[in-house]
Amino acid sequence: MMNSPLSLRARGLAFGATVALALGVPMSALAAPSDSPGAADAPASESSFTSQRIAMGGEGGFGNYRIPAVIQLKNGDVLAAYDGRPTGTDAPGPNSILMRRSTDGGKTFGPQTVIAAGKVEKPIHGYSDPSFVYDEETGNLFTFFVHSKDTGFWNSHEGNDDADRKVMSASVAVSKDNGETWELRSLTETVKPEGVRATFATSGHGIQIKNGTHKGRLVQQYAGAFTDGTVRAYSVYSDDHGATWHMGTPVGTKMDENKVVELADGTLMMNSRAHDTYTARWVAYSKDGGETWSEPSLDHTLTDPRNNASIIRMNPAAAPESRAAQELLFSNANSSSGRTNGSIRYSCDSGKTWPTVTTFNAGDTSYSDLVALEDGSFGVFYESAKNEQRYGAFTREFLNPFCAAFGEAAADIGAGNTSEVTFTLRNDDTRDLASGTATVDLPKGWSAPTVETPALKPGESTTVTLKVSAPAWAPKGEVHGDVRVAAADITVRGDLDLNVINTAPDTLGATIVGTPGEPERDLVKNPYKVGDEVPYTFRVDSTANVTETVTPVSSNLSPLVPEGPGNCRWRDLKPGDGYTCSTPRYTVTEQDLERGYFIPESTWELTRRGLDPVTITVTGEKVWLVAPDEKPAEPPAEESGDNAGEEPSDTPTGEQPDPVEQGDPTEPNEPRVPSEDAPAISENDPGRASSESFEPQQAHDQAARTPRAVGANTGQSSMPSRTLPRTGTSALLIASTATAVLAAGIALTFGARERGKH
Repeated sequence: MMNSPLSLRARGLAFGATVALALGVPMSALAAPSDSPGAADAPASESSFTSQRIAMGGEGGFGNYRIPAVIQLKNGDVLAAYDGRPTGTDAPGPNSILMRRSTDGGKTFGPQTVIAAGKVEKPIHGYSDPSFVYDEETGNLFTFFVHSKDTGFWNSHEGNDDADRKVMSASVAVSKDNGETWELRSLTETVKPEGVRATFATSGHGIQIKNGTHKGRLVQQYAGAFTDGTVRAYSVYSDDHGATWHMGTPVGTKMDENKVVELADGTLMMNSRAHDTYTARWVAYSKDGGETWSEPSLDHTLTDPRNNASIIRMNPAAAPESRAAQELLFSNANSSSGRTNGSIRYSCDSGKTWPTVTTFNAGDTSYSDLVALEDGSFGVFYESAKNEQRYGAFTREFLNPFCAAFGEAAADIGAGNTSEVTFTLRNDDTRDLASGTATVDLPKGWSAPTVETPALKPGESTTVTLKVSAPAWAPKGEVHGDVRVAAADITVRGDLDLNVINTAPDTLGATIVGTPGEPERDLVKNPYKVGDEVPYTFRVDSTANVTETVTPVSSNLSPLVPEGPGNCRWRDLKPGDGYTCSTPRYTVTEQDLERGYFIPESTWELTRRGLDPVTITVTGEKVWLVAPDEKPAEPPAEESGDNAGEEPSDTPTGEQPDPVEQGDPTEPNEPRVPSEDAPAISENDPGRASSESFEPQQAHDQAARTPRAVGANTGQSSMPSRTLPRTGTSALLIASTATAVLAAGIALTFGARERGKH
């Protein structure tokens, strides 16, 4: 049993060569990764955000760095800890807990030192996922982390014997000299009792309770995998300054990395990543200092791609009764689709609402940890692209927080219908809120016209009504979005909660938009010749509420119509999904050159068993092959109204995805599903690219793996507005039917209801 404190003491930069080699740490690990000697990238103004590199894979002795944690000590030092991963893997791996120190409040950071060193020679052992807890009363600093041998979180055995290499252990390093030296101790017996198969301290930082009955208590959060298959969250706490630790009652069933913050009234709030389920955050509360927790509930405001996050008091020293004590900050990757868009949210009511959000890193962003500094500024230690570890510095002015209260904005709505959503907006700030506009941020296919909002002085309120339209394919259930009010230099947001109570009759529909492949070709210097091929790209987006098959049936473009390689058919296109087909070409003839242009034409059919087929004709304007003698005619004026029974809808805006590379012309390129009686296809079957059934995003991934003519890309559109593009040599191709009245630049939604239903 290795449950007694370990005797190893590691001294930061003074680690000697013999000790470093014995612990398996490369000597180069003690050098700081290069980035303008640790200095900030640029001088910071009050409203700016500046960042600097702390660690980058391939520098400082490790191929990979991950898992940021940051803390400020009473002496003003800012410490940044993180994993050094020589093999690039999580536990189990010979990882080390590393640290860099700033003695000037985060402006610059010194060389890389070691808190706990892994061992790369077999039998390996390693340390991962640091989390700081600082005892301001004694000055003692604790760093919690995983101690792994042969197993990680998902394959660890039950039990708490540190000598068992199949048990993932839990460790804490203690420093009584501001992180200069460290003593390692085991916590496995405390945090991993019977019934807990694996556990880890969730990275970032814990807290010391500042007020109330449990003042002075140290609290660190853990996530545990239990033998019943649940993943639960719990607190590990100490009331004797870290001499002994106790495990609180676990809560939840699908929890993960979770953080804790003390609210103004002394309540603790837990904020947790959702394990393998929702793109939102679990929230729970404790009235007894982390010993027990309320049942977690989902906060859909905090959009999250199932990622680690951070939550802190904005003003840690604020009096409990003050308004400043209710201000919180929350950082994460603000996205439901991937680890990107690093953002910081602001709350002025102890986390009940989050009226402002500010992006600090628009690109790749994974884990982050916030710190409120003693000078009133803030830091965020975060993972950027390629797992680069960066420290960002910012002030309150950068966030431009504003306290606004949004009343409940909720409504029931039917698929394909429009409902009014009325809510109250109140200015709870000390500043005026200028007049502005209210818009909605909802999933693809949903819409609401912009509404003007009046100026509001502190304490004033107004009622806002939005007319929200649901797409015909909206499924039953909850839909969550944002209401955003932009007023001068202030943008505030509130929750928009909609409930789709019924679905529309089964309906086929699509928007099909074509664009020229060489819009910038100079026809004076480089006119087309007989036999040249003019490329085109089609974007197809489903507006159906059922899965449908989209098939081009005739065209003067080729390849386009099945069968054969390069065709643009898509089987089982799901509601709301879409794809891009970039293989079609038009072959120039002598007759085309005589008149100087050709007109692209194609006919498409939407089908599904049990529904009448829908035919869509896509006809483009003149595509010039030589420089025209005069400017192309202006597009026809937009129709003033809609025919009865027709439902026009703007093609969703979005960035045009990159065309998918042309595949082998001898192979079929169309993704399709096997017939019901066809044999199942193995995931490793080399023929899978041409005959499997998969989600559009999976299709996109497959296309990237094996180049094909058709690439799926959910939620993208090639048509940014109602304006007919006139760049280059061609006009936009637009979809039409025999009964539809079209305006230039508008793609209509076409539908056929299920037979026998009206």
